[in-house]
Amino acid sequence: KIPGFSSYLHPVDESTLIGVGQAADDSGRTLGTQVSLFDVSDPSAPRRIAQRALDGDWSEAEGDHHAVLWWPATRLLALPVASYDGGGAAVGLTVSRDTGITPIALVRHPGAVPVRRTLVVGDTLYTLSDAGIMASDLLTLAPRGYATFD
Repeated sequence: KIPGFSSYLHPVDESTLIGVGQAADDSGRTLGTQVSLFDVSDPSAPRRIAQRALDGDWSEAEGDHHAVLWWPATRLLALPVASYDGGGAAVGLTVSRDTGITPIALVRHPGAVPVRRTLVVGDTLYTLSDAGIMASDLLTLAPRGYATFD
């Protein structure tokens, strides 16, 4: 038994799953977004091998699988996180059985608008919000440029 839950599971390989959901305390009170890594090599006894709480109250990825980006070539997991005060970002994490879940960076759009989707083209991560699109370096997530939607 582990506190919290994963509302979305994504396969990494035949024995590993990424879970996106909510962390919770022992009484079941949710505490915010979390990402977990599960070893499912023995399907009768899955176990969580890594967990990371994120800086966000919730993620659109918890209810819409289109909001999750898993990029195996660099082991990048990118997903939107949002807070109840209206702020938001895309969080980039490196996920590996050997090293666990390691934060890379947050990608924030101007005006604190929530990021909705992410995609990779070449060596660039693109993040989309209702206000615009941002290009960032795929490995560091350092911003390269931003264009607003008019």
